[in-house]
Amino acid sequence: MLSQTAGVDAGSTSRVAPLLLLRAVASSSSEQHLEVLTCTRMREIGLVFTRVGSLALPAQTPVLEKAREALALARPWNERIAGEANQYFNFEPETEVEAKITVESLQTPWDLASHLAAVVSRGDLRGFIPDVGTEFQRWQHHQDTFEITGPANEVGYFAFLPKPEGSFLLKHKTFAHDALRRREVFKFDVTLPEGTDFEGYLKETFPRLTVRRLPHLVRTRFDVNVESTQTGHFYGIEVDEVVVEGYPQTLRQVEIEYHHSRRHEGLSRDSIEPELLGLEKAVRSELDALGVTCHSGFYSKLSFLKDTIASRPACQETPAV
Repeated sequence: MLSQTAGVDAGSTSRVAPLLLLRAVASSSSEQHLEVLTCTRMREIGLVFTRVGSLALPAQTPVLEKAREALALARPWNERIAGEANQYFNFEPETEVEAKITVESLQTPWDLASHLAAVVSRGDLRGFIPDVGTEFQRWQHHQDTFEITGPANEVGYFAFLPKPEGSFLLKHKTFAHDALRRREVFKFDVTLPEGTDFEGYLKETFPRLTVRRLPHLVRTRFDVNVESTQTGHFYGIEVDEVVVEGYPQTLRQVEIEYHHSRRHEGLSRDSIEPELLGLEKAVRSELDALGVTCHSGFYSKLSFLKDTIASRPACQETPAV
């Protein structure tokens, strides 16, 4: 589905822009079969070409004629996906699709993420390439979490994440139990009216729901983003560390999350779940080889926060001398 090339000398492309790649996949004395791939991403580290169709031409077809046929085949695709914003879409909007590996040993998220990024960069994670341009990312934020306790068909949680300008990102997840799929919607610019706190905002905005405040947490995350060369699906290998204010517990996880899919010939949603679970197994094998103590599942941060406050009392402050 994909082809990735190494970085190209800028001088060699100063007068032309990459457009198509023709790849011979089979040939005989009378016929040649070609895949047609169109250039869909250009970055300093290289180019990405995406399959948009195939041709079967007489073996002796001149190169220029092959190019004309390929251009005609690719033109409708290029008109739809030439802009990067048009190349991707999410098969499961408002749904988080994510497997989790909970890490029980003390390796830092940076150590694990750096190792996994190197594995992807070397091509050792078979069938996956780096998400060109966003190969490796760092995230860190504070979070105020409210468990949704009722009604029963809407349980889950709200999470407020502060933004630099003073507003909040509001994450709303709905799920009755930890699972591969959970409903997830966002409000990207929540501003609290003067004199209103989080509880007041939720009561005013979601009057049907009852909530319980959970401890404040700080989340640090490194994302190793990958793209499947076979299916065109993008996934994040997200290495998390969660520290809870006032409690000694720390949650460390490696999450495998579906992000979106690249438009191309033969794209299908049916491959998302088996490929994601296969990627989770490959990542788990890498962690096992490193000697990381871990287990696979769907253990959520909501469950972690609930278990944290249920199992141990909050740390007591040391009295001032």
